[in-house]
Amino acid sequence: MRICPLGDRLEVVEDGGGAYWTRCTCGHVLAPAAENWREFAGQAVAQPGEIGLRMNVHASMEVRRYACPGCGRLHAVDLCRKDAPDPHDIRLALA
Repeated sequence: MRICPLGDRLEVVEDGGGAYWTRCTCGHVLAPAAENWREFAGQAVAQPGEIGLRMNVHASMEVRRYACPGCGRLHAVDLCRKDAPDPHDIRLALA
């Protein structure tokens, strides 16, 4: 059962046993809803030219892309320090 959206193509759902999950709208379950979905998504580091022709990224930074392993839909693009953990921008308080 759908509980709430997380952006335009991710959602929180509840299974029949009372567990909450983050799911792509294609139906692929990415992660337990209390965890960072990015850690379970397909991930690739983009070269600056792949993002924009005039994009300059400091040598200490990288552009990370996160996609659904089921359908390939791109869910997030983040600029992060190299070797930093994946951003965790949504933390849910689930009862």
